Amino acid sequence: MEVIPNFEVQKVLRITYDFLDNYLMNLFLDIAYFFYGMDVDDAVRILDGLDKGARFGIDNLIDRCLVEINIDQRLWMHQLVRDMGREIARQESPKCQRIWRHEDAFAVLKGTTDAEKLRGLTLDMRTLMEDDYAKVVCTSSIVRRKLARLNFFQQRLSDFSDGRSLQTSQKSLFSILSTDAFRKMPDVKFLQLNYTKFYGSFEHFPKNLIWLCWYGFSSRSIPNHVCLKKLVVLDLSRSCLVDAWKGKPFLSKLKILDLHYSLNLIRTPDFSGLPALEKLILEDCIRLVQIQESIGDLERLLILNLRNCTSLMELPEEMSRLNSLQELVLDGCSNLDSLNMELEHHQGRSLLQSDGIVASTSYITSLPLKLFFPSRFSARKMLRFTLFSLPRSLRRLDLSGTTIRSLPESIKDLGLLIDLYLRNCKMLQTLPELPSHLWLLDVSFCYSLLRIPSVDRWTKANGYDQLVEFQDWMKQESIQKFDSHMFRIMEMVSAQIQPSRFQIIFIDDIFKVVVHVFDEDEKLRGFYEEEEEDKWLIQKEFVDNFSFKISSPETHRICGFNLFTGFCTMSGYSRCDPFYIEIRNNTIGRSLICQAHIFPVRSKRGVREIQSLMHMKLGVDDPTFDNGDDVSISVLPLDPNIQIRTIGVQWLHEEEGNDDDIQSKDEFITAHNSSDDDDDDDAHVAKVEIASRILRNYDCSFRSEFYDGDFAWWFFCKERS
Repeated sequence: MEVIPNFEVQKVLRITYDFLDNYLMNLFLDIAYFFYGMDVDDAVRILDGLDKGARFGIDNLIDRCLVEINIDQRLWMHQLVRDMGREIARQESPKCQRIWRHEDAFAVLKGTTDAEKLRGLTLDMRTLMEDDYAKVVCTSSIVRRKLARLNFFQQRLSDFSDGRSLQTSQKSLFSILSTDAFRKMPDVKFLQLNYTKFYGSFEHFPKNLIWLCWYGFSSRSIPNHVCLKKLVVLDLSRSCLVDAWKGKPFLSKLKILDLHYSLNLIRTPDFSGLPALEKLILEDCIRLVQIQESIGDLERLLILNLRNCTSLMELPEEMSRLNSLQELVLDGCSNLDSLNMELEHHQGRSLLQSDGIVASTSYITSLPLKLFFPSRFSARKMLRFTLFSLPRSLRRLDLSGTTIRSLPESIKDLGLLIDLYLRNCKMLQTLPELPSHLWLLDVSFCYSLLRIPSVDRWTKANGYDQLVEFQDWMKQESIQKFDSHMFRIMEMVSAQIQPSRFQIIFIDDIFKVVVHVFDEDEKLRGFYEEEEEDKWLIQKEFVDNFSFKISSPETHRICGFNLFTGFCTMSGYSRCDPFYIEIRNNTIGRSLICQAHIFPVRSKRGVREIQSLMHMKLGVDDPTFDNGDDVSISVLPLDPNIQIRTIGVQWLHEEEGNDDDIQSKDEFITAHNSSDDDDDDDAHVAKVEIASRILRNYDCSFRSEFYDGDFAWWFFCKERS
């Protein structure tokens, strides 16, 4: 029996579980066993196949802190909570409702365990192989023995063949599985059999399945006598299918069909018997040459993904009847020569052209949310991509990775357009005036683009050292807004650390510069361990609260501070939400709340060490801090996957920065335009020199501005070498 850690913690968590009703209990256990990490919308589709109201139930579990939805919109729960769910279900073993441990799964599939009440079973043979490989240790004889065992297992697995018995001499690490096992599980709802192979007839395959996931399905087609009438999701990714099925099966409840990376698939199945299908995934089916005309019967289809179907040369005209389609992905369809998809009511011919690739823009009007165009075409083509018209209802336009050279002037008339993605459009040379209400513009890695129009919202421009005008604009903007303390901090950062990225935030004439360090080569410790150590107050092992008394020269008013934070994010942390640090002056009873931002950087490692340095200048509405005041620093409740380890503060005094306090934009312009004020001119020249020295190795990869400039945010990255 697997040992479940933190037993005492689980007993506390169990109290929350015990207050759930039967429906929520089953929902929680199903997520813990089968749907952890799954897209929440897909999981809702599956669970609604049993009982309606899955989304409401998930929200209820979220309110009870048993389930979360991460930044990728996938179901997630803390490992302790998931372990608790699995332990609860394990204790139900006499009922045999849910099986996930491979030993138990093999016992069921060999027929040695009662499966009459089986609700779900999951078995992933590839995971077993990976686990076996991970156990290899650095002893030569053991390594050879383990690798030999692994290779033998892989060979035996590939020798399995459906529909016929194997010779008794062909024994793998596990017993050969027979389809007779399915006879003993008549009411199973969820079944995952990744890379698992059986011999025998599928006559008694479960008839009440809601979800079937079978990566590596080895047959050339689904046997005709397999009954899948109640199936909601069919995932046969990485299968050996040539034809998904023969004939016209009627699957009235099927909502998702995923056949991605089925390398042998030549043609799609007949879709006329799939009236409820909402999502069709055919990505990386590199031998797919034909899409059945019956695809036009899919009145509810929302998503069609044909990415990297490199053998596909044409799309059927019947696709123009897909009036519910919201997302069409054609990226990587390198041999697709024409998109002949006219709506039946289309009058005239407004065209979207790409050197032989023709599509009716009347068809585009039926795609109000997302639109993806091919980005990789035949090498023989030099593409010209011109848009003559776009639907005014368009809210999100994604042309990333395409070979467009320009956008039409009429794009400014798309009053509802919020997001415009032009990422990696390497041939894009110019941009016209953009819609006034545009929220996000992404022109990252558009290497031919030399200028962009002024945008008041979010602008992403990664990889943009050649976009001189934009970079000069960003650096000039920084010179206008930043004060001498900020430049001193940045000069220190640039000289001592040279971080790969940093961000600067400006809110209501008060700014913060935040530097995050992710790598072992980048350390912020020098700021408080060397020549300025006596100026820092540090708690190196922060627990809950850091209390101290301010000791500073009485003649110099405290005008700001530098805040150092050392923390780590655990593997379960997948968001980029900020956390909050409270600096409280207990003497006067007032607090200052600092928002600590986390860069949205993913890591393959389980724990990510991060150091952050924030510089902040106090405003007129902030609490004052004086010599002798009692101060405490605490972290407000935050995600358990963030652990604060070190906190330090350095107080800044008036004499260190009275040469140029923070100015508003108008104040700066007034000062800068005063030709009689030589001091201001000298200060500006000094700022330009410092900014040029500090930022010469960095590009502004992200910039946003809100509320008429009262809030601005810059994200700088080191230039590409």
